[in-house]
Amino acid sequence: MTKKSMCGVVVLVSIIATSAHAAIILHDNFNRSGPLHGTTPTITPGGAWTAHSGFATDGTRVNAAFSLFGFTEAAYLPLPVPITSGNVYTLSATTYRGLSTDNTAIMIFGFFDATPSWNASAAVDEGHAIAIAPRNNQHGVNNILTGFIGTDIFVADGTNGVTFGVRLYETTPNNWVAVAVELAPTNQVISSPPTPISLANIHSIGMISGSLLPPFIDNFTLDVSPAISCSCPGDMNADGFIDGRDIQQFTQCIFSGGSCICAEMDETPGLTLADVAAFVEDLLSATACP
Repeated sequence: MTKKSMCGVVVLVSIIATSAHAAIILHDNFNRSGPLHGTTPTITPGGAWTAHSGFATDGTRVNAAFSLFGFTEAAYLPLPVPITSGNVYTLSATTYRGLSTDNTAIMIFGFFDATPSWNASAAVDEGHAIAIAPRNNQHGVNNILTGFIGTDIFVADGTNGVTFGVRLYETTPNNWVAVAVELAPTNQVISSPPTPISLANIHSIGMISGSLLPPFIDNFTLDVSPAISCSCPGDMNADGFIDGRDIQQFTQCIFSGGSCICAEMDETPGLTLADVAAFVEDLLSATACP
């Protein structure tokens, strides 16, 4: 394949961010009405919600409302499984525009310490949060992966009816990083580069409101998948070379998914344009596997 045709592949690809063989550990579709506090998620290994009275469910999603002097409130669950080496963890939720006329209103969700809190300062959950905060009616998701309010990540699909997530994985054994992902309608990593994190204070998952009337939350889900390695990224057919015979399977991974661990050229979970660029570079240089 020529450089020109390979460039066409680069232009046409959708950025993919999948977790292969993911097992759903916890899921809540909030198909009940009333206060969230004390209720049990739809799928859970155990544990009930601890939530401020402002958090309620309307039969389909979390519909929260707070007072002017108490809107930074939390709802959380004990971490349902320990975070262990060799796995990839993705916490996701679907956000919908809430009742607020404030387009910048946020609902923070992610990984927190044992008793999540926020006093509206730059540090969220005393700097322990590994989280994101989709805006109410803007093309923006605030990046809180460092534990501090950060800059907004632009998301072309907006935030109404869009599923976002926080993904944790290792770059080397016990060296953990986090990325923000969009899972639907477009499957892509939305934060770069990966953010180094500490798991020392992570004991719960949940939500922290950042507004009087924050965005609605639905499909709150934690899934876990094994971290799989590839001895020669780009060698899709395992013949010891990165060449034209690998193009079809690599392209299939970009568009359709499948067995794609060797398509992750930078060896981080989730296919992005960086993987495409690295694959093209190795392809054009006829790189042999070590």
